[in-house]
Amino acid sequence: MIDGPDQQVATPGLPAGLPDASAQAAVAAGGRRFDDLHVGDVEYRVLTVNDGVAVRQAALDLSTDHTERRTLLDALALCGVLALILAAAGGAWLGHRAVQPLAAAAALQRRFVADASHELRTPLTLLHTRAQMLRRRSNLAPELDPRTQADLDGLVQDTGRLNDILDDLLIAADPRGDTPMRPMDVRELIVQACEAGQEGARHAGVVIERHIPARAVQVDGTPGGLHRALTALIDNAIRHARSRVLITVGVGGRDAIIEVTDDGPGIDPQMTDRIFDRFASTGGTSRRRYGLGLALVADIADRHGGSVTAVSTASGATLSLRLPLTKTVG
Repeated sequence: MIDGPDQQVATPGLPAGLPDASAQAAVAAGGRRFDDLHVGDVEYRVLTVNDGVAVRQAALDLSTDHTERRTLLDALALCGVLALILAAAGGAWLGHRAVQPLAAAAALQRRFVADASHELRTPLTLLHTRAQMLRRRSNLAPELDPRTQADLDGLVQDTGRLNDILDDLLIAADPRGDTPMRPMDVRELIVQACEAGQEGARHAGVVIERHIPARAVQVDGTPGGLHRALTALIDNAIRHARSRVLITVGVGGRDAIIEVTDDGPGIDPQMTDRIFDRFASTGGTSRRRYGLGLALVADIADRHGGSVTAVSTASGATLSLRLPLTKTVG
């Protein structure tokens, strides 16, 4: 569009709404300007120039540019979605490949525990039966040494506990469902575990002391599992103690707290975070060594909704087992 002093010239087919009279008036005294003008659904970029002879105005339809921009944005969005899907699929595939050996190892471990427990069940049941028969016959022999009689009673109890342990191992190896639990008094479990460890303590020259409250401290658990955990804690303390092992039972909040303290060399600070790993060791002949026992304690505690911790004391080490108290109804 050319607006001169003598005439106006416009391009044929000029869209309605053009020329932009306000822009022409703005540059009437001279100069140039750019404007974006909307005419209906169409946007135009308008250049208005006063060259001293006439006011000239040109308009560029931006519809093609907008269409290309929308197409580019749609393509970028589609590529982003496809890339996200491919990344998720690739991550899932790589994750599956990475976890597969661990899953296979866990399945193999469960299969081994289940097979070993099953194979041991029959001979252990026979051993328990024979121990009961032997004790029954000994009751008919009044001349039997009382200590021998006590050993026979202990043999029957130990074989019975071994059966409970096998049951607990079979339950732990079964990936289906939850472990059936029942309320148990921690005090009774401590007494049983201490009796089981007395012989080892006597050979090691270690005295086992226990401080147990007068009132019952009940937790939900499996007899075999908790007996294994407490026995492992006491056995570990006896192996590292110089002369004394102290076992205390208390309540903290909603948890029962069992602490096993020995007067041994303590725990290397570097081992505090690894003490419950399988076959952890600080090295050296004078250092504490740990096999599977404490790792199994950690597994059992986790399975019972509890936890186990270890700290060094001024004259040894203390291992604390926390278990949720039995919830009371009402």
